[in-house]
Amino acid sequence: MKTAFHPEHKKVIFFDVNHTLVDPQLSFEGSFLETLREYMGRWSGDREAGAKQAYAAYVQEWNKRSSQRGKSVTAKDRAALQSACMRHALQDLPLPTGDATIKAMLRSIRDKQTQTPKLVPGAMETLRKLASSYRLAIISNGNPEKLDMQLERLQLLKLIPRQHVFASQRGGWRKPNPALFRHAVSHMHIAASQGVMIGNSWRNDIIGAVRSDMDAIWIHPEHNKKSSQRKVESRRVFILRRLDQLDKLFASSLQAHT
Repeated sequence: MKTAFHPEHKKVIFFDVNHTLVDPQLSFEGSFLETLREYMGRWSGDREAGAKQAYAAYVQEWNKRSSQRGKSVTAKDRAALQSACMRHALQDLPLPTGDATIKAMLRSIRDKQTQTPKLVPGAMETLRKLASSYRLAIISNGNPEKLDMQLERLQLLKLIPRQHVFASQRGGWRKPNPALFRHAVSHMHIAASQGVMIGNSWRNDIIGAVRSDMDAIWIHPEHNKKSSQRKVESRRVFILRRLDQLDKLFASSLQAHT
């Protein structure tokens, strides 16, 4: 695999969190199923099958309705969409579907989702391998308190210590502002050329990193083109479909340190 940069020259690998290290959909699914099991209580039918069927119905309805609305969905629209999809999902179950019940269910799902983040498949093994040769860090637009809780619950603080976490503050820099990337690079005591940013957002992660003179790797599951690189200004950005493909990209450097 021909690389767009030299892994052996890197000292720090920066990661985005949501949809890069953490899979919100996996967490949502588990939280959805657990909430429905609680509400179904002593229902004499197959609770597990019923909950899974309701989840599948929710996802199908969400995909249909959200594709019709396009990308411009406000927070209010999103809440209404969630309620409509939940009501649709429950139509074949012996559960009430009034507004109060729907709101309570969605609140329970959100609370559980916050408390039970899930890593993307292969993330822990990949991070452990990379941590043997590089320092790992995070650059995120997420809430700092929530981010700290996620890292603790996912047992990632041994691999990514708190002092390596650079989260946007209220009223402060946010990705893709290059200032946040430069702040992270400065505090890690490296040159920009010694860092690489891994993320799923082309605008926030990739463009922001490139404009701060860092290399970047785009995690893009829908990528189906032959080329695994894209030129951005004077740099070539690698495109991977899965996080665990980082092993191959950094293989030569990892082997050199073992």
